[in-house]
Amino acid sequence: MTITTLKVAVAAVAALTVLLQAGHVRAFGIPEFLEFGECPPIEPMANLNFERYAGFWFDIDMVPNEYADITNCTMTNYTWTGDLMVVEARGLNREGLKMKQGSFMHPTEGQPGVLTVEAEGVPSAPYVIVDTDYETYACVHSCMAMMGFRAAFSWIVSRRPSLDPALIAHCKDQLHQWDVDTSTMLPVSQGKDCPYMNKLDAVLDYSARVQAKAQGREVAVHKVKTDTTAKGVQTVTDQHHRMQEEKDEAEAESSVPVSEMSEEEVLVVSEVVPDRRTQHTEKQEPNGSDLTTPNTGLLVLLLAAIMILVTAPPT
Repeated sequence: MTITTLKVAVAAVAALTVLLQAGHVRAFGIPEFLEFGECPPIEPMANLNFERYAGFWFDIDMVPNEYADITNCTMTNYTWTGDLMVVEARGLNREGLKMKQGSFMHPTEGQPGVLTVEAEGVPSAPYVIVDTDYETYACVHSCMAMMGFRAAFSWIVSRRPSLDPALIAHCKDQLHQWDVDTSTMLPVSQGKDCPYMNKLDAVLDYSARVQAKAQGREVAVHKVKTDTTAKGVQTVTDQHHRMQEEKDEAEAESSVPVSEMSEEEVLVVSEVVPDRRTQHTEKQEPNGSDLTTPNTGLLVLLLAAIMILVTAPPT
């Protein structure tokens, strides 16, 4: 960035600051939702299921967005394709004319549970589902920050054109926990004068079928994970049992009692056993003669002495 460009940027920020402080933003075409500050470190609800979030949602409360064409009777259909959320919003503009807007959202890399909105003519923006029960309500927040300014938006949406005030208050409480200002949120006109009323039953039925299908798939996936985990645990348990059995057998063999022997018997065994071991390990000469063969002359003399004793007359 050159020095001239930096000066222009600083001057632009200074001028924007003056306009914001003076309250003349609308006259100069600057959106009123722009404000000072950074975005709060808001996080999505844990373990979000985007497929269960799919279906129709009706805007109940929202922060006004001057760049949004649809302002009343807003009904948005979300379709999860497996890696993208296709978004189609329908409703009325400020003049009461029917409008339709399309966009898509994709999972944000490095931010599990956060979607990024991509729409023609507007910068990419985060879409954070702070809380939802999938079947009744959802609390949503989006915020973009640059050069000390931020554009923050919040929505409370419902599966039906109306929502229990207690759930609206619940959503605002959830947003307050992340330091989100909900004072700028305004109710969205819904009800009998909206174009969707003549097909409301079909819309609600469609959302119910999408929910049932997604929930069934979620249960099936959970069952598969549970079964796989259970099999893994059983395999480890079986291995543990086998190892324990082998250990028990070894201990049983080592604990077999040995008959007691006298000192003389022990002495004999200690002398005889090494001699036998030596005999089994002796090698033979290449000619086949055994190195342990006894002296033949001594054997002959021993046999002669025995014969003399046997044949001699008694004294």
